[in-house]
Amino acid sequence: MIVMPDPTTSQIPIGHSDYRQLRECGAWYVDKTAFLVGVLECLTQFPVLYPRPEDLQLALRGSAAFDLPWFDALIWATAESNGLDVLWTEDLADGRRYGRVRVRNPFLG
Repeated sequence: MIVMPDPTTSQIPIGHSDYRQLRECGAWYVDKTAFLVGVLECLTQFPVLYPRPEDLQLALRGSAAFDLPWFDALIWATAESNGLDVLWTEDLADGRRYGRVRVRNPFLG
């Protein structure tokens, strides 16, 4: 929900997060509650895998072995250590196998 007070007298606050203060001074604000509820519902549909300490070690080795940037190597290592067959990402070469994980680009047909 977007609340739009009188544009001739209202201000657009940037970097303010005190809801009460925004309402009292008549500032514009965007209520993101419904959006955040949707994000949380989406997150419950898929398991979230968090890197473990051993994934960090595997990522270091994978970064060197496959010449991957650190973040990509960490994503691969987490997929590898969790036994995933396919890693869906646009950041790595589609169809290439890194260890036991095959990369698929979700944007290619």
